Amino acid sequence: MGNVNEVYFRTNKAFTKQYYMDRARSTGDLHGQAAALFERDGFATIIANLV
Repeated sequence: MGNVNEVYFRTNKAFTKQYYMDRARSTGDLHGQAAALFERDGFATIIANLV
């Protein structure tokens, strides 16, 4: 599996869309990798139940 791109880091919050659009991003951040693995596992489970 490759690295997930454009992962936001830091957990500060704000109330504008622009704040989130301007946030720094990284590649291969473990938070993004974990989300991708969870999604892949969930998708594989759905497909397996359809077959």
